[in-house]
Order: sequence, then structure tokens, then C-alpha cells
Amino acid sequence: EHDFVPTPTPIVFGHHFTSIAGTGPIVGPALAIMWGWGPALIWVILGSIFIGGMHDMAVLVVSLRNRGMTIGEIAGRL
Repeated sequence: EHDFVPTPTPIVFGHHFTSIAGTGPIVGPALAIMWGWGPALIWVILGSIFIGGMHDMAVLVVSLRNRGMTIGEIAGRL
């Protein structure tokens, strides 16, 4: 199996941008319009910390329970 496949820069940038940016640019301003900047800012900060942390911890636990395999490898087995 290959751990690395050379890929053109524009494709790598597109993959990284879509996975990182997600719906943030859409949800943040929508929350600010509906409820004001305070709740939107709290949502972004607390959501990033707690939901992101919970996601990362869950991925770590799943990976450790599957002999250190990545999520992609685990999904491929299913």
C-alpha cells in the first residue's frame, strides 16, 4: 500500500480547503444575522473547542482500539 501519492498542488489545496473550511463561512454569518454577533462568536469559540476536541478524542480512541489504524483504513475494512 502507498502512504503517499504525489498530487498536483491545486488538487491538494482544494481537498484541504473543503475539509477545513466546511460550512463555517456559511453558518457563522447566518448565526450572526439571526441572533447577533455575541451568540455567533460564542458558538464559534465553544463549538471549536468542545465539539472539535470531542471529535479528536473519539478518533483517537477508535484508532487505538484498532491497532493504530487511520480512520480511512478502518472505514475501508467495514
